[in-house]
Amino acid sequence: MPESRDPTGGKGTRYFLMLLGGAGLLGALVIGFHPDYRQTFLGILRGEAMATPIRASNAEYYRFIEPDR
Repeated sequence: MPESRDPTGGKGTRYFLMLLGGAGLLGALVIGFHPDYRQTFLGILRGEAMATPIRASNAEYYRFIEPDR
C-alpha cells in the first residue's frame, strides 16, 4: 500500500470535517434561537424569501442596491 501524501497523517481531513460540523451546529443554533433568522429560514422553505424580516432589514440598510425581481 502506498504511503499517504498527507503530512498530517489524515488529521487535516478530520479537523476540516469537525470545523464544518461546528459551523453547521452554530448556524442551526442561531436559526433556532433568533426569531428573525428562524422566520427567514422558514420563509425560504415556503418560497417566500422576499417577505422575511432579514430581507426587509437589508432592503432598508442597502437602499442603493436594486433587488432582483
